[in-house]
Amino acid sequence: MKLLYQAVLLCFIFLSFFPEKSHAQRSNGLAIQGKVSVQQGIIESAYIQMFMDGRRLDNYGIGPDGNYKVELTYSHKYELVFTAKGNFSQRFVIETTVPKPVLQSDPHFPPFPLNINLFTEIPGIDKSFTDNTILKIYYSQSVDNFISELYYNDAQIAKLIEQAVAQSKIVGKESDYLAKLTKAELAEMRKEYNSLIEQAGKEYSKEQFLAALDGYKAASKIFPNEQFPKDRIAEINDLLGLLMVAAELDKAMAARFDALIKEADLLFDQKKYSDARNSYNRALSIKPTDPHANQRIQAINDILKKQLADEQYNSLIAQADLSFKQLLYNEAAAKYREAITVKPGETYPKTKLQEIDGILAKAANDAQKSESYKQAMQQGEIMFQKQFYEKSLAAYENALSLKPGDELATRKSSEVKEVMNGIANRINFDQFIKNGDKFYKKQSWNEALSEYKKAAELIPNDAYANKQIADIEGRFKQEKTLADLIASADENYNAQKYDEARTFYTQVLGIQKDNKHASDRIKEIDLLITARGIDEKYTAVITEADRLFSAKNYESAKNKYSESSILKPKENYPKSRIAEINGILDQIVRTNQSYQQAVAKADGLFNQKSYEAAKSAFTDASKIKPDETYPPQMITKIDGLIEDQKKQAAEAEAERIRLEKEKAEAEAARLAALQAEKDKNYSEAVAKADGLFNQKQYENARNEYRNAQAVKPNETY
Repeated sequence: MKLLYQAVLLCFIFLSFFPEKSHAQRSNGLAIQGKVSVQQGIIESAYIQMFMDGRRLDNYGIGPDGNYKVELTYSHKYELVFTAKGNFSQRFVIETTVPKPVLQSDPHFPPFPLNINLFTEIPGIDKSFTDNTILKIYYSQSVDNFISELYYNDAQIAKLIEQAVAQSKIVGKESDYLAKLTKAELAEMRKEYNSLIEQAGKEYSKEQFLAALDGYKAASKIFPNEQFPKDRIAEINDLLGLLMVAAELDKAMAARFDALIKEADLLFDQKKYSDARNSYNRALSIKPTDPHANQRIQAINDILKKQLADEQYNSLIAQADLSFKQLLYNEAAAKYREAITVKPGETYPKTKLQEIDGILAKAANDAQKSESYKQAMQQGEIMFQKQFYEKSLAAYENALSLKPGDELATRKSSEVKEVMNGIANRINFDQFIKNGDKFYKKQSWNEALSEYKKAAELIPNDAYANKQIADIEGRFKQEKTLADLIASADENYNAQKYDEARTFYTQVLGIQKDNKHASDRIKEIDLLITARGIDEKYTAVITEADRLFSAKNYESAKNKYSESSILKPKENYPKSRIAEINGILDQIVRTNQSYQQAVAKADGLFNQKSYEAAKSAFTDASKIKPDETYPPQMITKIDGLIEDQKKQAAEAEAERIRLEKEKAEAEAARLAALQAEKDKNYSEAVAKADGLFNQKQYENARNEYRNAQAVKPNETY
């Protein structure tokens, strides 16, 4: 199992979300495409369950290579459930609603990539977590494209699987545990279950979904086979997946766990053990392996079990003692034995059993055994006639103890037991009917239906119980039908579809003739239909058309003017308006074409890095459609690029000047070195010439002076 967990944790869902710019080429509708891979089995078994606005569509088969592509029309909510044999399914929500102006401008969007990796299914665990939404895709006006919101990543899905595995082990243990409980213990568990369901229902009604969730989970842990809490758990998990991201949900669940533990500890300290156990069980629905909560529940179970055992024991001893005083020894012995099963360590019932054994042994040896048998039979019949059935049964069983296997006593005993069982069923039946009638009078239909059904389980053929059940179920069906008819009628009424609305309201009165809402609406509709003439309708339509025209909603205005022209064909005003709108729409088309051409030209220049020309072209496009944001954005971007170019040119010029300066300084140094060398050579030549002159070697001195003059021709020395 550890290896299986590691395999689950290593697998992941790779979801790619790279929407293109809003002005890129799109395909009609929204396409979702990608590849589905599975951890187990073959990809040919994979398919997509598709739902649109809650309505089931045909399944979509996935190709042998795992690739798929589905086209989804606009203005709907889709649910895609990716399924493959041997793997857990995954649910994705796609909302394709796009603002009408966007669709009118350009209804094309690029395919949205969505790759799916399905996790290997683990048999025998509750798969309700697969109803949670993994990812939601929807249109974002800020980017003019579809984006996604992730609710569960691969690690979180693996965690859900681990929790389901842990819960399945707990459910198995709970089922074994329930099978070993006594009727009294089961009754106590049922009481605890009902309390949790009632409290969770109140929290659910107040939209306290986190609190309701742990309540329903705790209730489901008590009776794992009950379907109602499972349905609510799946529903709440789905709601929380939509309302909260996974990190927020984990944080909220941790805070809820701490609050429940604190509440449970306080109740435990106050010795309110049943309430404390409910809170601990709620906490364990969040963290099933928490040692503190499990230890406390075990302690509470021990305490309550001891209390229940004390109550059962005392009641059995009292009944046994009474039967003993009435000489109903078999009945007394049965109660003493039952008391021993409750408290095996108690000596009193064992002592009384020994005493009864002695009495019965003595009676067995009594010579009057047959007389005793006869008296027991007579006593049994007398008690039966008086309807003291328990005493009658005890007398017959006493007779059987005197004559074991006696056919008459056995038959009489069986008859008494049958009557007692019937009475017990009738008592419970009457109580259930009484409870049902009480709820029925209060019009608490759900509670009444539950009580009547309990009664019908005891006496299935009872006409009254079955009639009441059929009546309430008929009311539920009628209420739903009535609600649907009223909703349809109101929808048509609000849409001014008065004929259709009147038909629905009439159907409502056919079901509930005193429905005031339907009666009032029919009167209103009749007045509207009777009072409204062509002129009034024409005026209303023209007013609406003018309003739409002023709001520049030209297509809708044109439709309204056409509608008014049908009402009054000779009126020129709507015709002139229609002609005017046609001209405006033509101008809009030409403007859009000019704009698209200008943008295309600007984009081309921009891609060629002709930024100044591109800026001028984008400026021209912005003048055509001043409200468009794309040209100003590109102009700002181009200004930044031009500024970068200027900055780069300035840096290049500065580098050129620096290099020129270094070159000049090097040249100056070279010239200075040459000058120094000339000065040195000149000085040496003059000094040598002066020496020769002083020695009167005039010819040689003249040559040296000429050498010095060659070094510095302008010197006059």
